[in-house]
Amino acid sequence: MTDSNEDRTVAFGEFSAKDGSIPKGPSQAMVNAPKARLTCLDPSLIESPLPGNGVIHLAVGAEQTIGRGETCTYPISSRKLSRQHARIFAGVGVWGIEDLNSTNGVQVNRQKVKTAWLKHDDEVKIGPIPFKFELERPDLSNGAARSAASADDDGDGEHTMMAGSSGAASAIIAAARKAEDAPQQVSLVPPPRPTTASTAASAKSGGGKGGLIAVIAVVLIGVGVGGFLYYPTLQRESKIKAIVEQTQLLSAGADEARMTSVIAEAKQILDQNKGHPVLSGAYAKALFQRFESSYLAKVKAASEAPAFEDAVWKAIQLELNAFKQELDEISKQVDEAARAAKLDTKDVKKEELTQSVDLVNFLDGLTKYHIFAKKNAQVGAIATPSVIRELKALDEFKDSYKALRRKLNSVLTVDHKALYALVQDVETKDRVIIDGWRDVKPGN
Repeated sequence: MTDSNEDRTVAFGEFSAKDGSIPKGPSQAMVNAPKARLTCLDPSLIESPLPGNGVIHLAVGAEQTIGRGETCTYPISSRKLSRQHARIFAGVGVWGIEDLNSTNGVQVNRQKVKTAWLKHDDEVKIGPIPFKFELERPDLSNGAARSAASADDDGDGEHTMMAGSSGAASAIIAAARKAEDAPQQVSLVPPPRPTTASTAASAKSGGGKGGLIAVIAVVLIGVGVGGFLYYPTLQRESKIKAIVEQTQLLSAGADEARMTSVIAEAKQILDQNKGHPVLSGAYAKALFQRFESSYLAKVKAASEAPAFEDAVWKAIQLELNAFKQELDEISKQVDEAARAAKLDTKDVKKEELTQSVDLVNFLDGLTKYHIFAKKNAQVGAIATPSVIRELKALDEFKDSYKALRRKLNSVLTVDHKALYALVQDVETKDRVIIDGWRDVKPGN
């Protein structure tokens, strides 16, 4: 097991083998592992389509073996994999991966491993094929949403911390007073006459007790003043954490009233904390989920119309452009806040914000492909000048579209399945039409 995974070993506790190795057979260590998935990040590396659209679903009791052999539970047709390449197994609260003596090995976060525990968002390479390990979202039916929402109550966490500090100080004072009030031993031997040295030592001893109480009083005052000054910061961070957790429980197609309420609350808190990277990312992600639901409904209606309606498609494109500008403004605020704090913008954690920006840019290209195919559904014998101009415009962002398509494959197949269905439709049906027009000779 690699050093990067040592913290995960703790989760096994008594279920680990004495030598620290991972247990192999079914045992109590197979209990309570959360549902998870491994998603292929680059299906183009495989010769044939992957089972389950490249997603390996993990559940307790269903150990997965991966390789090119037909006996694997998840077979991958690739000559770069061994017949039995790796296995994924459950532990107490965690999932692990083991290299089954393969030729091209297994990597976790670019480190070659024999066995390793996996954490959310780990990058796993099975041979040369990259996967992303993700824990699945909690089931909202069991009250997960309520637990996240309750975190926004009156800052109980901060009160608890303050009470703990005061309690510790009170215990110190009580101990000091107990030492002062302890009954003295009565000696039958008369004490010697005090000398100058003993009198000085006695005075020093008495002064020491008073000094201890004085030090404790100063500490208490410091704790109280520090807590009073820092409490607003803790309260603000608690609210941010609570609303971020609520946005993470949202998904495209969720209850509209609930989504609107969470987005409004997130915006209110973001207005008070402009440029906060984590909150900005959560807010942008929630905005995209709401936009996605509206976008898909409008595209579906326009696509099913008996004739191409130019005004309807232009309205969809305008809404998309406006949303792009909104996300760009949020991203700009995060960068400005980082520069104001004298931070390198590259070091600021804004993965969710970047992902939302990437998704909307990808959607822009997808929409242009879809509009062209709907507008020019019948491939003619001659390509008019307007068709040629439109094809050239599509070529301008072809490379960036392919790069985003590859980068977002995991996100699309797992978290945006309805949008992914549109992507597949465009990349099969619409692509045939577009390629057909490319083969047509230009007219005058």
